[in-house]
Amino acid sequence: MITLIACVDKNMGIGKDNKLLVHLPKDLEHFKNTTEGHMVLFGKNTWDSLPVKPLPNRQNIVMTRNIGFRMPTVWRFDTIDDVLWYGKYSKTENQVFICGGEAIYKLLMPYADELIISHMDAEFEADTFFPRIEEDEWMLYSCEGVADNVYFEIAKYYRRHKGE
Repeated sequence: MITLIACVDKNMGIGKDNKLLVHLPKDLEHFKNTTEGHMVLFGKNTWDSLPVKPLPNRQNIVMTRNIGFRMPTVWRFDTIDDVLWYGKYSKTENQVFICGGEAIYKLLMPYADELIISHMDAEFEADTFFPRIEEDEWMLYSCEGVADNVYFEIAKYYRRHKGE
């Protein structure tokens, strides 16, 4: 299963200058608890922005065409086919969490089964954005409010099937 996971502001902003828009300890804890034990995939720029690499207790994957990218215990995918195979067709129990950035989200949104989005109740200056969540394609199935430095709601969506 392929799940996109992100934290967005009211304008779907996800970052500025290759950094998060705001530090939300409870959202980071949610991200850790949700993704531990699974595969996490990052674009190269997002990977470079991580303060700790690789993320512990997860299979880290970096999607890049840079054939020189090497890091022990980190997989490198260079095509969408690699991601799709692991997310949809491998016999592994692992879920693949797509963790950004903007280009990776746009590339993989059409193939995602689920979205887990922390919607912040605030606007920030952003230069990268999450794709629009189309209501005719996605069904909200869970929503939980969280008080943090900025209030946010963790919304979970599944892809609608035709006729839903």
